[in-house]
Amino acid sequence: MIVLLSIQRVFGLLTLLTISAASLTGCSGSNEAHTADSHATTEQTPSGYIKHATIYSFTPEGTLESQIQSPSIERFTAQDKMLLKSPTIDYVSQHHYTLTAGSGTLLKKQHLTLKEGVLIRQHNSNQAMQSQSFNIDLINKTLTSTHSVSIQSAEGRTVSQGLNANLDEQVVHLTNRVRGVYEP
Repeated sequence: MIVLLSIQRVFGLLTLLTISAASLTGCSGSNEAHTADSHATTEQTPSGYIKHATIYSFTPEGTLESQIQSPSIERFTAQDKMLLKSPTIDYVSQHHYTLTAGSGTLLKKQHLTLKEGVLIRQHNSNQAMQSQSFNIDLINKTLTSTHSVSIQSAEGRTVSQGLNANLDEQVVHLTNRVRGVYEP
């Protein structure tokens, strides 16, 4: 198996992308739109597919910051967008988190939306957050949701309609209809 390596700046960080050569395919046809009708069709057609991908992001100092794994990625070059199928994200900066979801959308290399049963676990802790959708700003390391969010820990469970959080500072603001159960 041949492995392709691509090193580039993504999210303001040095990123290494590894994929198998056999798993990269492109779509035929031009990505340029010449009329309104052809532009609408082009927006729906991926410019490329990546199978069994792992994307590594490094800090400017060269330490690993995150790793994204996905069995399938569709790339839309004109919109600077990638659709991720069943992504698993390991975020290892100051605190180590693992995020899993049924699907994800990466827009302009800085905004990640995870959907379909999103689970966020913090390593070396028994805490976990669940929701149907989370929006993540990869530059500012913030996490938001307007959906029902459940936070589970050894001491109990808290449910809220919405959340704002900072992953590096470990600050969580529950925005609406907060309910908690303490379980010693």
